[in-house]
Amino acid sequence: MIEKKLEIKFVPFEAGYQSESVVNFEIFTVDDDELIGYAEGHLTRDKHLISVINIFGDYKQKGIGACAFKHLIDSLGGVTKIKGLIGSWHSDGEFKHLDKGMSTNLLVFKTQTEKGLSKEEAALLTPSGKWAISLGFSKVIVRSVFDDRVSVLFTRP
Repeated sequence: MIEKKLEIKFVPFEAGYQSESVVNFEIFTVDDDELIGYAEGHLTRDKHLISVINIFGDYKQKGIGACAFKHLIDSLGGVTKIKGLIGSWHSDGEFKHLDKGMSTNLLVFKTQTEKGLSKEEAALLTPSGKWAISLGFSKVIVRSVFDDRVSVLFTRP
């Protein structure tokens, strides 16, 4: 059986605030208009991007998050306007329903450090780290590490 390529569309939040430094949208399938996730991004005064991307259920691990991340960056004026990517990974709250109650990034980070990798190496192996590397942000500064949250900054070398 040949699997049909999933087509998605990005729709700005109806009640969401949009500007040249703030973007937020929902992600839908084109075929049946099913809501499959959302993305939010804010560009700080220092030109560091803070983003949240949440892809629902069976739609994870299909490249949709990476596609949404690229759309978010393009909507903010492109990668050249951005000096850094902030990763703020945590547990509970919006991530209660996920594996072990934490963001995928935090889960990957913790798993990799438990295997003996450095904090910097582990951060680069997260989904956010892989997206950052693909955009040229391959230097990582680990700002803080706690059991339930991690903060990092990806920059260009």
